[in-house]
Amino acid sequence: MQLHTPYWRRLLVATDPGRVRVTTATATAISVLVTSLVAWSLVVFAEADHGVLAMGVIMTLQAALNVKDPTARGRLLTTVLLVPPAFAALTAAVLLSSRRPVEIVVFIALTGVVTYLRGFGPRATAIGTVTFFAYFFALLLQPKADELPLLFLVTGCAVTCMLVIRLFGIWGRPRHQLALLLTELRGAGSTALTEAVNAPPATALTQASRVQRVDQVARTIDDWQTRYSTARYVRCDAQTFARLVLDARIDMDHACRKIAEFRAGGDRVESGRLTAPAVTDLSAVLSSATSPADVREAAERAHTRLTSPGADTPDEVTAGAADRATLAFARLRDLDLHHGLDATATSAEIRRRHPEPQRRTAPSPAASSRWKPWLRWRVTTRMAVQVVIAASLASVVGYSISASRWYWAVLTAFLVFAGTTTRGAILTRATRRITGTVAGVIVGLALVVLVDGNIPALIVICVLAVFFALYLGPLQYTVMSLFITILLAGLYGLLGVLNRHILELRLIETLAGAALGVVCAYLIFSTSSHPALTARIDAYFDTLDRLLNAVRRTLAGHAGTGELVASIRSMDAAQADLHTTVDGMSLSLAVGHRAETAHLLRLLDLNSHIATRLGQSTMAFSSGTGDASTSSGSGSGSGDDLAPRFDHALAHVLASSATARAALVDGHTSSVDPDETAVIDCFGRLPGDPLSPQYEVVRTLSRLNWILLRSVQVRAS
Repeated sequence: MQLHTPYWRRLLVATDPGRVRVTTATATAISVLVTSLVAWSLVVFAEADHGVLAMGVIMTLQAALNVKDPTARGRLLTTVLLVPPAFAALTAAVLLSSRRPVEIVVFIALTGVVTYLRGFGPRATAIGTVTFFAYFFALLLQPKADELPLLFLVTGCAVTCMLVIRLFGIWGRPRHQLALLLTELRGAGSTALTEAVNAPPATALTQASRVQRVDQVARTIDDWQTRYSTARYVRCDAQTFARLVLDARIDMDHACRKIAEFRAGGDRVESGRLTAPAVTDLSAVLSSATSPADVREAAERAHTRLTSPGADTPDEVTAGAADRATLAFARLRDLDLHHGLDATATSAEIRRRHPEPQRRTAPSPAASSRWKPWLRWRVTTRMAVQVVIAASLASVVGYSISASRWYWAVLTAFLVFAGTTTRGAILTRATRRITGTVAGVIVGLALVVLVDGNIPALIVICVLAVFFALYLGPLQYTVMSLFITILLAGLYGLLGVLNRHILELRLIETLAGAALGVVCAYLIFSTSSHPALTARIDAYFDTLDRLLNAVRRTLAGHAGTGELVASIRSMDAAQADLHTTVDGMSLSLAVGHRAETAHLLRLLDLNSHIATRLGQSTMAFSSGTGDASTSSGSGSGSGDDLAPRFDHALAHVLASSATARAALVDGHTSSVDPDETAVIDCFGRLPGDPLSPQYEVVRTLSRLNWILLRSVQVRAS
């Protein structure tokens, strides 16, 4: 059986759920193009300096990159507030241009002020960063006082373009974005199904990556729910919708795993009496080309197969998993996205009902801070001091390299501290910036030489560089640095001053600034990356324990499914934070530690997925039987015996979680055997049949226990 999904669609769904990045990149590129055309008209008709072209491009990019308020109205307000400080920075730079020492001191002071402002939220960060870059490009362009009105005009045009785009983004977008996300969820499921049916059999760890795209899109839908009122755009309440998405996410994973196991046993999907039609129906429901009537028919066939009696053969178990996924996606497709359940619901209500998952920061230093008092300082205060010292040294070294391009060293020393808090993260960021700059110098010089001063072609290069910087840059900082350097090469081409010597200076100044930034991070008020990493791991286990306790209460009939959904969302957030922290400090890890960390991350990723499956199975069991005590047990003993056995099993897994936490956070390893079947032993024999939710609860608990103890073994080795 051959199922095909276009490669470009798989790539898009995998890296950009909801097309958020491509939308942002396209909108910003259009703004850059409009601003560039306005600036070019000023150059042609008002005989303005070519510097207004460069200023328009840069200010548009900064207005797009730095405005990150959580709400649409907040982003609008912040965008408007960018104008006054940008004008003030341009004016200050022009007035101080004849006083070089003061000009340099103000620039260095700005690096510290902007770093400190990061502790006051996204609006203060955006205003500070735009002020810094307005001052920086005034240093680069060296405008005269009579050119200020034109610079003001271009800056205002850049901000206005972004304001208009954000204004139009408020109306109609939430419903459209949700519809797109649900379509992409089906597309990701289709990709996972294609790989399960056609790809060679994989190991257990590799199988987890097959549905990673489904997880990513589902988490983006969860994020959509935290920003918008579900009831306002969908004819169901938020909790029901979250449950439907979770069912689709987990049932798709289960179906793919069962299909892979079926094929690993030597069977072909198309030869299965029940599996073949079940997979065909699932593929039909996942396809956007399938009509609503055909979707309903496929769901009816799946329901008939699920409710028909039969033996627990591999064919039936695999078909059952595929049929459950078919029903889950059919229920999502049946949702009415044109009429909300409650058109009066507000953003404040959704934030109250679905608060942001709690994120734990680095632990407060104790005895270790006695000889390092800066560990007790506010993070942005410590980093502001580091940045000012690094920028001061960079100004001296940069000036000695080039009296006219010294500011590139200061800029780099400032930027390597952006978005980081530890020395390992700064080293990683500096290395990636240097790598991207080297590649960008080569590519940028080749492109600008190729167009040979053609202004329209240079504008196109700048627009495309902005697009790819915003579309691909968030995936990897090296790529961001690459396209920003290409953009700068295009800007120098617009200024008519680009040559090999300029780009060589840019590279040398970047190397100097990055080196000084790393040196200051390691020698001045240095902070290790280890506490940040252990804090993230600790936070991850906090969310895992909350989920396990929520399962415990739900199985006992003491809690509803809402607590489980919230716990799963918090666990997804903790897992994402852990990945971000490890990625940021990857280059500071020794090779052996890097391999161990990667192995542990894969185990924790698999652990998260199984824990999510546990939550879904618990909800299915709870909604079908009320609570554990009323279940018949199906061979596991009396119904009265099942509830305490679940409680005993969860206590065992919680103990394994504590053991794993002690090993990964504190280094307290112990001798464990992950192949022990202690969880299953709590029941004597597995309750229910292999398709029942209680059976799945026990199975996922057993797998969780194995992974937790396996992580202890990896840490001990």
